[in-house]
Amino acid sequence: MPALGALLLALTLSTWVGIAGAAFDQVGLDLCSQNNYALEAACWYVPEFSVLWRPLIVGAIPQELTVIIVAYCVVVYMTLAAPVIVEIVRRAASRT
Repeated sequence: MPALGALLLALTLSTWVGIAGAAFDQVGLDLCSQNNYALEAACWYVPEFSVLWRPLIVGAIPQELTVIIVAYCVVVYMTLAAPVIVEIVRRAASRT
């Protein structure tokens, strides 16, 4: 069961990376290139300036066309994750 949990976690994080990259790109990260890239290292090592989390912190809204991409990613994620979730639930139920 730990392997299935790791698989689900990897699938979830991979999906988030794809969605964040497609929907937000580099939104809110102009700080990284300002002043001749003086704070570029912050964008490498500080989670708040990561491409994966910065849109959530600044409240970025995806563009209209990216909604289609996000919807597609969610459908693919659910298609791939559903059997894993069912198997996790089945194994957990059989243990009790």
